[in-house]
Amino acid sequence: MVRAFLFIATVILAGLVNQAPAKAQRFADYPETNVEYYEVTGKRARAVRADINRKRPAAFDGGPRFDARASYYFSWTTRGSGPRCNATLTIETSVRIPKLAASAQLSKKDQARWSDYVEALEAHEVGHIALAYKAMPDIRAALEGGPCESANDRAKVILDNLAMRQREFDRITDHGRKTGSTFP
Repeated sequence: MVRAFLFIATVILAGLVNQAPAKAQRFADYPETNVEYYEVTGKRARAVRADINRKRPAAFDGGPRFDARASYYFSWTTRGSGPRCNATLTIETSVRIPKLAASAQLSKKDQARWSDYVEALEAHEVGHIALAYKAMPDIRAALEGGPCESANDRAKVILDNLAMRQREFDRITDHGRKTGSTFP
């Protein structure tokens, strides 16, 4: 039996979110996604921005820090011998995003900007999670498309392609900024 556990390229996202601890509705299609929040506060938009800048999550790869982070982790087991392999494939996804603390005191105008931003950020993050889920059939096909001894190598090709698509998604959207993920 060959076991492979691959931590896939972490997707770094720019942004904020204003959500209660309940999972955002946009993630309903991906119920396995673990959404974690860190609280930010301030009396004005710029103070909230400064608090985010202090608290934003570190990148797994040592790269730049952004306001939010989405990641995915594929794991699989393979078994069999001969020309084909049987595989069991799973995915775990997570998102780490800020939420506005109850003590934050934004103006009505800034609250509206925050809400618009939250919608854009969630849509962007769902885009990254969706790309990972869309890769699952190709990963499974790669794992099962030949002998188990080379299954990991075949899957790595698909994972590298997925990482490239994730980077391209961020390039096209400027990490969501072109689709409204900016605050203030």
